[in-house]
Amino acid sequence: MAVASGGIRPVIIAQLEHIGCADWFDTIVTAEDTGLPSLWVRDLQIDSLRRLESAGQPTIPFWSPDSEAIGFFAEGELRRVPRVGGAVQKIAAAPDARGGAWGRDGTIVYA
Repeated sequence: MAVASGGIRPVIIAQLEHIGCADWFDTIVTAEDTGLPSLWVRDLQIDSLRRLESAGQPTIPFWSPDSEAIGFFAEGELRRVPRVGGAVQKIAAAPDARGGAWGRDGTIVYA
């Protein structure tokens, strides 16, 4: 496995195959690179890691149904970030997050 700069050795916390996407396979990874956890996407086709901005200490990530976004919890909120990186969107308050699931109609159910 390629290790990101600084010798980061990520801990895989969620690994999902994307149904309907025959040409790629990604894994959500969390790793500490500045003393705080960060979200990373690991592309298993080319064995690379890419850090995503998450603005907080992300936990319990999950994929959108089309695999274009990642939902996660940070600092008492439900948030989302595009799979390719970009601005983080705050979706809702989630002070005691335990997990989430993203429906095909765009609805996110979380507890």
